[in-house]
Amino acid sequence: MRVSSDSTSTILPQLNQLQARQSQLQSTISSGKKLTTASDAPADAALVARMSTEQQAAVSYRRNADLAITYLETSDQQLSMLNQFHDQAQGLLENYQADPSASQQQATVETLNALLEQINSTVNDTVNDQTIFGSDGVSTTPFTTTRDADGNITSFTYEGGTGDWKLPGSATAQISAGTSGTTNQGLADWANQVVALRDAVAAGDTTALTAASDGLGTAEDNLLVAQVELGGKLARAEAVRTSEDNRYNLRQDSINQRTEANVTEAIVQFNQVNQAYQASLQVASMTMNLSLVDFL
Repeated sequence: MRVSSDSTSTILPQLNQLQARQSQLQSTISSGKKLTTASDAPADAALVARMSTEQQAAVSYRRNADLAITYLETSDQQLSMLNQFHDQAQGLLENYQADPSASQQQATVETLNALLEQINSTVNDTVNDQTIFGSDGVSTTPFTTTRDADGNITSFTYEGGTGDWKLPGSATAQISAGTSGTTNQGLADWANQVVALRDAVAAGDTTALTAASDGLGTAEDNLLVAQVELGGKLARAEAVRTSEDNRYNLRQDSINQRTEANVTEAIVQFNQVNQAYQASLQVASMTMNLSLVDFL
């Protein structure tokens, strides 16, 4: 019996296909990946590439959120210290009013001078060489002071940014990393009320003391405004961080679905393909033998 060349031309491509499939399944089993090259599944590969790009963006936005949270939390801690300084100033005023003696007057003035130095250090504090109450991400000293001949602070002036320092939080939104210029100006106004209190005590002027006490009480609202502002911005930054974490994880799940292999299923398929390959080899061998006998 003569075997046609068509039979041979059909069997050989089939063997090549089965062998290629065997190789692909072996790679899947050993690597645990069903998508190792773009040619394995071009559509899935393109989608995985796009999702990987989105993951990189999520990492960048999450990093910005972390940075903003660091600055905002530090600002909140420093603001808590300013509130403590405020309470100390009021306590010093009450003590002096209860005992307006010369010794108490001198002690109160000296303590207030030391308190003003602490205030100056706190409002000009930095994180990674970046001022926390500077706005606009400035690195220069935002609060400057004037001093008398003895080196005591006589006034505070805010010279930081006027806007709001923001970082990209998404493709279309930004997150604030600090207090606004307006809020920072309010901190300077409050600090100047502490200066006014010190001056009133030094002068022993009861009228000035009353005015300084009232001014300090009013300026306390500036600290409250700053706290509320920081709380809202911190919540926003934390929400961005959570959102970008979720976005990254969702993209990773989708990538895994398209790239991670079911190894158990791949082993079953490999065995099936191997059986088909062995059967095709037998058919090819028989075909070649028949052709040889017919030739002889």
